[in-house]
Amino acid sequence: MQNKILKLFFLLAIFLMLPNFAKALNTAPSIISGTYTSRQDVQLSCSDAVGCAETLYCIGAGCTPNKKYYYAEGVYADAHIYMTGDAVLRYHSRDALGNWEAIKETVYNVNLNESVISFTNGKWETSFACPDWVHLYGQIVLNCDGITQGGNWVSGFEIARNLPTTEAILIDNNWKSEEIKAWANNPAGVADSGAQLHYLYTGKDGTNCDCKEYDCSYPRATNCPNSGGLRIKFSEVLQEYWIRFYQYFPSEMTWGAAFSGGKTLYFDHDYTSGWYFMFPRYPENTGIHFQTNEEGSTTDVGTVVSGNGLAGADWLASSNRQGYGRWIPVELHQKVDTNNANGIVQIWVDNVLVLDRQDFDFGWSEMTNPVEKIEVDGFREILIGSNTNGPEGSPDINIPIRYDDFAIYKTIPPNLDANDNSFIGPIGYGDVTPPGAPSGLSVL
Repeated sequence: MQNKILKLFFLLAIFLMLPNFAKALNTAPSIISGTYTSRQDVQLSCSDAVGCAETLYCIGAGCTPNKKYYYAEGVYADAHIYMTGDAVLRYHSRDALGNWEAIKETVYNVNLNESVISFTNGKWETSFACPDWVHLYGQIVLNCDGITQGGNWVSGFEIARNLPTTEAILIDNNWKSEEIKAWANNPAGVADSGAQLHYLYTGKDGTNCDCKEYDCSYPRATNCPNSGGLRIKFSEVLQEYWIRFYQYFPSEMTWGAAFSGGKTLYFDHDYTSGWYFMFPRYPENTGIHFQTNEEGSTTDVGTVVSGNGLAGADWLASSNRQGYGRWIPVELHQKVDTNNANGIVQIWVDNVLVLDRQDFDFGWSEMTNPVEKIEVDGFREILIGSNTNGPEGSPDINIPIRYDDFAIYKTIPPNLDANDNSFIGPIGYGDVTPPGAPSGLSVL
């Protein structure tokens, strides 16, 4: 009798363990291989009888997964992996006992029909020689030398929530969206062209806010401090490039001591995160900042140009810079590091080299548990103009910061600055003289 009881217990134990034996280590994507016409936001999930410890992934044919996605604590390094083109996603997981599953892969063919800029002899440039354009959500699609619209944001729209009903109460409908206008053209550039107008709302600050409808009748946020920017998307991943542009801060505005400056350019490495360039930033420090956009990041390059050394001072107005009411040439050179210590960031303002970093690490630390290092393999697009802390000026008005005359080199540009550094240089400097209308022609 005792043997029968032991046998029954043994069989019961085996029966209870069968589901766990059947539940082998497995990583699966939320979206299967296929052809798509919109961005695919992929999530990875791991299942295992003894528990999953981590999941690694990479993007590229034949690549070895090295970017962490999942931790035992349930914290995700990336809630989504964005597929915006033809790509191979490779991944595998490790269980709590240290066993790795074989690497799997999923192939995505994504055709977004998005515009990308085209390089000629390693160079691309625009002076916005395209028809006047206003970004109205869901309306006119922009394609100006490959530039497309950025976010669906507006400047100057403000609502309040009538709690507890959360009914939206309109406070200010004096909104503006991103524009390209001929009247704003940089006179030193190409004649009869235009310029980008990126609107900021005085006295307001916050994050970008989308409009659900083209008339912005019901935005998501209470404050809309800026319009949506424009986007430059590369047809390839660039590990090194130079970008030169002109920026104009109207004389009727000032950054002052109470507000930080605006995010001038975003440099995205995966269409969702990367580095941004602030010109300028206050009151934490005066001058120009270059730092990451990744949520929870601990990496901040800090001030790279000081004003008069006083926190809260207006860099554009200090030291007789006469920064307002004129076109300022700005240039950046970036080269992604290969060993966490040899990346390059160079910045020129008014054709003077104000930052020269040859030891830069473009990666950053994610505030996850445990903290993980995110590496950058290159850059895929640039957003021109983003959210900001509102400038000072007449209350509740939209003030446009202007951009014009962009040039990007993915090869070494032909010009040298005063210290023999390769750079694009200002308009009329060597190779980048803008084309002008022919004169002195006659009919024979």
